[in-house]
Amino acid sequence: MIATGDWMTPRLNGIPHYHKPPFSYWMAGGGMAALGLNEWGARIGLALAGAFALWGTSVIARRAFTNEDGDAGGSAMALLAPLVLASSLLFFVLSRQLASDAFLTASVVAFWVAHLSPKHREGVLPLAALGLGFFIKGPVVALHTVVPALAGAWLARDRTPLRSFTRDRGWLLFATIGLGWYVAEAMRVPGLTRYWLQNQLWERYATTVHHRSGPLYYFAAALVAGALPWTAAVVAGAWADVKRARQLSYPRAALLAWIVLPPLFFSTSGSKLASYVLPEMPAVAILAACALRRGVAWARVSAAMLLVLAVALEILGPGAWAKLEGAGGGGLPWPLHLAAAAMVLAAVSLVARRLALGAAMTVAAWLLVIGAARTCEVQLGAPRALVARLSTEIQDRDAVIEYRSFHAGLPFYLRRTLPMLEVPRELDFDAPAADKAMLTRDQARTIVRAHKRVWVYAPAGSTTPLAADLGGRFVPWMTWRGHEVARIEAIE
Repeated sequence: MIATGDWMTPRLNGIPHYHKPPFSYWMAGGGMAALGLNEWGARIGLALAGAFALWGTSVIARRAFTNEDGDAGGSAMALLAPLVLASSLLFFVLSRQLASDAFLTASVVAFWVAHLSPKHREGVLPLAALGLGFFIKGPVVALHTVVPALAGAWLARDRTPLRSFTRDRGWLLFATIGLGWYVAEAMRVPGLTRYWLQNQLWERYATTVHHRSGPLYYFAAALVAGALPWTAAVVAGAWADVKRARQLSYPRAALLAWIVLPPLFFSTSGSKLASYVLPEMPAVAILAACALRRGVAWARVSAAMLLVLAVALEILGPGAWAKLEGAGGGGLPWPLHLAAAAMVLAAVSLVARRLALGAAMTVAAWLLVIGAARTCEVQLGAPRALVARLSTEIQDRDAVIEYRSFHAGLPFYLRRTLPMLEVPRELDFDAPAADKAMLTRDQARTIVRAHKRVWVYAPAGSTTPLAADLGGRFVPWMTWRGHEVARIEAIE
């Protein structure tokens, strides 16, 4: 978008890319326009979305529990809930992934902040947040907002919170925010509406065409594992509310429905990713925080889980780390020793009923693990260091192509559109740039003759026969995660 100046049409390596609306691309592109073409620019919007989700979780927890536990209880929950969320494994990992799910989570939190506010409940803000979520990721936002709100009102026998859904001005604002880009692009691009409804909506839910199938318990397992180390507290908090569901206040009933209903719906989908339930993690954290405050046993179980993780890191970590680093790998790096120590301190804090401190130390432990992982980012699949090495080898006349496999990190870090040969890409929409991005074999032969040296990213073992077919000589350079980066040099 920065390169072309076209902020309406998302493109990936020169090809129109309508898998998702452009909100997350706007955030990344806007950040890079402000801070430069680097990771800080790309991720500043993501960091803001995560920070907002933490703040909103604090506000929701306060509003849900002040009425039941008084001001002191609401204040305690307002501090503990966002710390539990920040230290939950699924939120910690996925809120750092530059995708639309983190932004959807922020919009869902914005809806619940406004919806549970006596001041804004009957205004237009809940529907404005709903419109933003629709723009970010489409109609799926209703599963995390409207559906739990309706179910919560039914459980609590209270229709008052639903009044905002009857405001015409609110729905007009929803349509303006949520539908504007969809309508504009659908009118401009033939076949786009059918593509969205069939490929991205119906086939994603009803079929396995996107190759992301999983068992019925997939999302239950994702929430259980993703809540670590607070899994026991989440189960306890949710089960306590399920047993007295018809006696809950509306905020508590809505929280319960927010956790339960979306995963149930997604469980029957043919496309499953753990990120689909990221918007449920704020509610998960709130119920976990409630159980931690009210039950000493659940804090001790969480402490035991942290001790198990610390021991496993010290005992199993050195072998896993050596395997990751390769033959030259040494012992466990010092950040991982510190991470294990932070887990132990977190466990001690939980047993001592210093719950907020325990959650904060858990966040510190995860951050130390991330810091250690940065030293092995190439082995873990990050392309930055690989491309940095490749850039020192590429000469001005050299061409670079991707063959039979596409890695989006290569064109990003090389700052160029890479021609693709026999790469499976969606070409549903005509675009002049797509013709330049996709090569035929004859065009690839012409490139080899013209540039003399062509770098190829391809599945391991596939470049040798390609070089022979294109009239060049195969020169190996590096193998990486089942792929190879090699040269094809023209034969004089």
